[in-house]
Amino acid sequence: MMNRGDVFMKTKEARRLFVIEQVSAGKITVREASERLELSCRQIIRLKKRFREEGAAGLVHKGRGKPSKRKFAQEIRDFVAEKARGDFAGASCQHMAELFAAEHNLTISAKTIGRRRSIVFRITAAASSSSCEARPSLW
Repeated sequence: MMNRGDVFMKTKEARRLFVIEQVSAGKITVREASERLELSCRQIIRLKKRFREEGAAGLVHKGRGKPSKRKFAQEIRDFVAEKARGDFAGASCQHMAELFAAEHNLTISAKTIGRRRSIVFRITAAASSSSCEARPSLW
């Protein structure tokens, strides 16, 4: 069970916490901490201050748990998936990007379309295949 005070950390953040705790306790110097964490002395002082004010949670990356600002809206992702399955089924990712720009005034990179397309086709393939069907052997 998770308490309000629980903090989840990556390995790098946990190591940083350990070193900053040692600095705060006076067991090692700021310079030693900067060498161990490969950060500047100024960064160690900043982390030490934040640790003193916020505790362990102050050393966790602030972007954790927040959605990316570059993420496309779900409606757009669904629209791209629908078009990839339907009207633009035979087109390459680059061609789809050009079609979206020309026909729908939607600027989206070919790479993004490729990522979205691979997800759609994996889901579609998994839904359409049945484990009970006999598949012909390739050998």
